Amino acid sequence: MGTIPNRFIMLIVVAALSLPAFSGSKRHPPLKGTNLYRRVVTNCQRIEPRLWSHPTMTVLDKRGGNSVEWVELCKQNKYLIFGIRFKYDPQGMTKDYFYPLYLEILKANDLLPLPFVVLSDNTIISLSARGENGFSVEYEYFSQ
Repeated sequence: MGTIPNRFIMLIVVAALSLPAFSGSKRHPPLKGTNLYRRVVTNCQRIEPRLWSHPTMTVLDKRGGNSVEWVELCKQNKYLIFGIRFKYDPQGMTKDYFYPLYLEILKANDLLPLPFVVLSDNTIISLSARGENGFSVEYEYFSQ
C-alpha cells in the first residue's frame, strides 16, 4: 500500500456505524436514519454553498474538481456537514489526496470535527482532529 508521509500523523478509525439489518444484507439506513443525524447533529439548516463563504470552502475550491452540492450548519452553526461529490474515490486515493485534504480541512475549520456526506457512494466520512497534525476518520454508510 505504500508509506504514509511523515509530514503529519494520522490515526484512522474505520467504524461500521451502520450495520446491515441482517447477515449478508447490503441495506443501510436512509441518510436521516444514520448515527450522524440521529445522535450527533441537532438544529440543522441547509444553505446554498455558492452563497456561503468559509475557509473550508476555500480549501475545497483550491483542490478543484470536487462538487459541494449542499452545506448544513448544525448545533448553533458550529458544526458543518458537506454534501459532496469528490473527484476521486475517498476510499481509494487516501494517502496522496484525501489525507492531506482532511488535515487541511480540519485546520480551516479550527480543528472542529466535521463530516462529508459523499453522495456518489452513500458514505459519511466523519473527521476529528487529533492534535494539530493528526486526525481520525470514521465511515458510516446510508442508502438513498
